[in-house]
Amino acid sequence: MKDEIMVYDTVVIGGGQAGLAMGYYLKEQQRDFLIIDEEEQIGNSWRKRWDSLKLFTPKIHNELPGLLNEFETSGRTSKNNMADYLESYAAKLKLPILLGTRVWRLDKTRLGYALITTSGIINCKHVVIATGASHIAKIPSFAEELNKKIFQIHSSNYKNITSLPDGEVLIVGSATSGVEIALEIPASRKPTLAGAPTTVLPAFLFKIGRFSWLIFKNIFTIRNPLGRKVRVGYLKGGAISPLLLGRLNQSAVICKPRVVRLNNGFPELENGEVVYPDIVIWCTGYQPDFSWINFYFKKENGWPIAPRGIVPDQKGLYFIGMPFQYNSTSSLVGGVGPDAAYIAEHIKKTG
Repeated sequence: MKDEIMVYDTVVIGGGQAGLAMGYYLKEQQRDFLIIDEEEQIGNSWRKRWDSLKLFTPKIHNELPGLLNEFETSGRTSKNNMADYLESYAAKLKLPILLGTRVWRLDKTRLGYALITTSGIINCKHVVIATGASHIAKIPSFAEELNKKIFQIHSSNYKNITSLPDGEVLIVGSATSGVEIALEIPASRKPTLAGAPTTVLPAFLFKIGRFSWLIFKNIFTIRNPLGRKVRVGYLKGGAISPLLLGRLNQSAVICKPRVVRLNNGFPELENGEVVYPDIVIWCTGYQPDFSWINFYFKKENGWPIAPRGIVPDQKGLYFIGMPFQYNSTSSLVGGVGPDAAYIAEHIKKTG
């Protein structure tokens, strides 16, 4: 760690879509702020994901406030196109960003907050945490007892089919990542998808266009009973596009109940069936990690309790980009803008 000490009014931790959207509104206020990110290049969190990844949201929903996505192509947006768009966004808006900087610890101080980073100490009055939803790969504890002859990998480390050894493949987890990966496994390798039913997004979202997403964002929010009910299912297993589900139903992928335990080192399903794959891909999501925050704040299932991104018991502390933070699109590229605008306005009002 360097000995340099920097001082800003506001620091945004994370240079992904949520952090960049936050930067847009802070710049509009002409606020003295800095965005920091541990990657060496904006967009790398997208570039590092599996090769064939495409966003499931319609193209019109894949842009941030203030700049059209010129990297859109026909069909669904690829992960590399999204990465290039984010990098272009940061450059064209001339956002102040410090790359290659990891935050080791966040401390509370008398005047605000102190970030202990690999680039030095950064003091600020407000801090916005925009570290996304993919912190630590979540893998069942019993995976350690999986038969040693079975090759296992989490989806965060999966790149493409050629990176896997030969043999039959079991994909555990039936949300979007699990289905996407299962669909690219050749039928000759008997791809099997094991998982509980996942929340299916309404079909009209993919037919009407921008207006339908506007309705969707305003109906499914934490402000009404319907939205809160949907949020419970969303946080448990994510959501899936009906178009993707249709592709799955017409594919050679074998669908099975979820894996609940091991039986002599092999996966046992909820119905008691034992399967014998050569490869297991864990598409079981992520768990939050805020252990680097060196003071107390309330959490629910590991996630901060922060209505609209505002932490009630810690003045000046904000979160953005969390799953269903305010509505069903809060963690998506096209959904972080409204949350960023709300937080920026709160910062402005509180000084």
